[in-house]
Amino acid sequence: MQFRNIVLPEGGNANPLESQATNQVPKAGVFSSMEFGAGNKTFKGDERGIWMGSSDWNTAPFRVDMQGNYYLYSLNGDGGYIMISADLSQILVNDGNTDLMLFGRQDGGF
Repeated sequence: MQFRNIVLPEGGNANPLESQATNQVPKAGVFSSMEFGAGNKTFKGDERGIWMGSSDWNTAPFRVDMQGNYYLYSLNGDGGYIMISADLSQILVNDGNTDLMLFGRQDGGF
């Protein structure tokens, strides 16, 4: 299997033509953030997780936190969302103010 290693310099952009294909497994790296696209047509990631559809984590309609929980937010801005737990044991529906439905295992309920 071949891997393409692309190194992104601090604060810059990589030129894919300068990348080299190797037969070695890429070394694990450390990054502070990544971004593809611009504005609200973006895919981003940082220490909070990954998200799409907004340049800001707090308003992104789709995000996955670092624990693996999925959040699908309402596009009409009312704050409503659906959360699917990383272990798929719970699905929570919230209208922006109140947890309305919880499917799956309940620890204390609501």
